[in-house]
Amino acid sequence: MDGARLSPQLLLRPRGLGTFLGVFVPCTCTIFGVVVFLRLGFVVGQAGLYCALLIVLASYAICLLTTLSLCALIADGDDRHRRGSVSDTGSPAKDPGVYAALRQAVGTPLGGALGLAFYLAFTVDVAFYIIGFAEMFSRAADVSSSIQIFPWNPPGSWVDTAVASAALALLALVCACGVHVSARVSLLTLCVICACILASLACLLFPTDDALSGHTQFSLTTLANNSAPALEDFDGRGLSLMKMFTLTFPGFTGVLAGSNLSANLRTPTRSIAAGTLASLLFVLVTYAAICFVLAASVDRPVLKDPRVM
Repeated sequence: MDGARLSPQLLLRPRGLGTFLGVFVPCTCTIFGVVVFLRLGFVVGQAGLYCALLIVLASYAICLLTTLSLCALIADGDDRHRRGSVSDTGSPAKDPGVYAALRQAVGTPLGGALGLAFYLAFTVDVAFYIIGFAEMFSRAADVSSSIQIFPWNPPGSWVDTAVASAALALLALVCACGVHVSARVSLLTLCVICACILASLACLLFPTDDALSGHTQFSLTTLANNSAPALEDFDGRGLSLMKMFTLTFPGFTGVLAGSNLSANLRTPTRSIAAGTLASLLFVLVTYAAICFVLAASVDRPVLKDPRVM
């Protein structure tokens, strides 16, 4: 409006991502990964439905405690924190991000060390997901090679490495376009992931003409057979419920993904807490539903096969 004077409150009004797009979507996208598509069925087959649900619940409880600690750390943050914004007293508003909170809580030297540890953890996390994607993409496309990039650390053919490198370059390009573009790409990715999960569960609940597939559709008999643990060693290293937990727990990591965008959120303090807790609850319900449907519709020998997705 020409000639109109804007109030300081309007000038300092935060403009950025909301709770859903800025926290819930990146957290859920980061949590959903290799485990939900490649390992959860194996865990149900080995540990049984009851123990699988307990493992999922224990993983959720650990991540919930981490999330509550994160919420406590950022509780002193200021939702008016934006680049160049100030508080009512004229001093810069507090950064509500997790890194700033750690720095204020433990000091700059230790906070920097923890920030470096977070950086390395996210780097390894990205590599973990990309390698899993490359292996499944190569298998689905029926493209393979016996030539190993690192012969002393197989498997890792040049095909898997090329696919993983291309995926990493594409992700880097999306991130270079800005946080708003990457947030919308994350939303599209989450929609695709949820559609794949829903389609897979629906297909498992319907009958099939393939008697060798091991899919029995929904059956109380199958559910009873898959309820108790039946650990069976398949690689000579032995199996235990603790190993099943180590396979499942990475499927709940990624709760810090939303806090990484604190500088781009409209109300960081409230959005990080609400979005992260909502994401964890959504993932818990999804994992429990997947475990139940798998246990009620797939024979145990098929679930135990680590080569079956």
